[in-house]
Amino acid sequence: MKCVIIVNETLPGGLAANAAAALGLSLGAQEKDLVGPEVRDGDGDVHAGITRVNLPVLKADAERLKAIYEKVLLSQDPELRAIGFSTLAQSCKSYEVYTEAIARTPLADLRYSAICLFGPSRLVNSLAGALPTLK
Repeated sequence: MKCVIIVNETLPGGLAANAAAALGLSLGAQEKDLVGPEVRDGDGDVHAGITRVNLPVLKADAERLKAIYEKVLLSQDPELRAIGFSTLAQSCKSYEVYTEAIARTPLADLRYSAICLFGPSRLVNSLAGALPTLK
């Protein structure tokens, strides 16, 4: 399985980091095996588990983000998943405000700060393989 996060290339650094972090949390909550168990260092101190997989952060323009997200939704491929972090979500001050706002917003009107793709390498690469790394 492969995972990538694709961030809107026009976001300022802080918002890009926020979007990537939010998607990482969402994926980690859905895919329990992605995070390893606690580990101990040489002194015996405990450290929280971290991701077991590489997690590249790529960039794309707003139109490409939307197109990739919608392509995954339309494919209805059970092996491939996209998690979207919309500009609407990023602008809301609470989850309650977000749930109310998104319930009134059609998919066609959503814009994305970032998306996360998770699935077989061949499928993820077909959608994001040519995208550059966020720097």
